[in-house]
Amino acid sequence: MLVARSLCQQYAEALISRDDYLHLLGKELGRLIVVGGGATLATSLMPVLVSRTQCVILACAVCAVAYVASDLIYNLLAHAVMRLVLLPIWGKVWLLSQTCPEGHASYEKRS
Repeated sequence: MLVARSLCQQYAEALISRDDYLHLLGKELGRLIVVGGGATLATSLMPVLVSRTQCVILACAVCAVAYVASDLIYNLLAHAVMRLVLLPIWGKVWLLSQTCPEGHASYEKRS
């Protein structure tokens, strides 16, 4: 929520372009889904872990590491997609924009 508010403020002050704004907002939405989902999944599995192993310390450690591990995985995947997919195919790291690169098959000028 704070990131979205900060992005809105930067866009309103014309510090970032519309393309940058949409790219960063989409990336933070993806982070919310992947990292929040990973941390929620780990937390929801804790009662089963504690009941089977009777090890509360392990459950606490898993909960503490779940967010950091999910965030690390998301960052690695986002970087890989940008470097290995988006840049080689479209020549830019975001797809949400009003301009297409010259010579692209679906390039159409809007008037």
